[in-house]
Amino acid sequence: MKTCRLLRSIVILGLCTALISCVAPAQDIKGPSDLDQVLSSGKKSAVFGRIQWLENGKEKRIEKGLFNFSVSPNLLRMDDRSKIHGEVDENGYFVWSLEPGIYVIYRINYHDPWSGNYFIVPKVAFSVPEKGRIYYIGTLKMDFAPKRDLIGGLSGRVKVRIEDQGQKDNAAIVQKIGAVTHDIEKSLMVHKASLPTTIDTTDEFNLAMRILNAILFGVSQ
Repeated sequence: MKTCRLLRSIVILGLCTALISCVAPAQDIKGPSDLDQVLSSGKKSAVFGRIQWLENGKEKRIEKGLFNFSVSPNLLRMDDRSKIHGEVDENGYFVWSLEPGIYVIYRINYHDPWSGNYFIVPKVAFSVPEKGRIYYIGTLKMDFAPKRDLIGGLSGRVKVRIEDQGQKDNAAIVQKIGAVTHDIEKSLMVHKASLPTTIDTTDEFNLAMRILNAILFGVSQ
């Protein structure tokens, strides 16, 4: 188990639209017809799992709305460096439609109703090996130990752990989108502390690819 810090997210208001427009939303799969459409598209696969948020060891329900507690992951597809924003439900479950490739969860946005916007760099990655499949990537468990200063500022560390909770998560996904009649394959997330905090420069990208090839495919360079 590793830890990462909660960081303050400071975005100049005038840049918000530009930043958001650079990050495409992941397509949510909401039912059997969506799933069939994705699997028959010849381009993408269905990817499901969970981000479980805890504070001091107790699970916290994820909410919606500008003034509520929320967490949302941002993905980087290493194959073309495209950025994708993923949504999760109130229990942290997600079913996304993604193209084959290597993905890094490069940032998880965290909104606290009292203190504002923060983010975590979890240094977590996973692969989508092929198109037309269903992949279970596991539960990303984030255990936050919050601290507040006298004026309400938030800080603290987050313990990062990945668990295979396939039986429980499979049942939750059936409740979310209906019965799944296709085979489910595992392509579990991995956490690697040596991944760079940002993957913006060519050097950072090359370092990240070397690490990812080693941990995902056993390829050393």
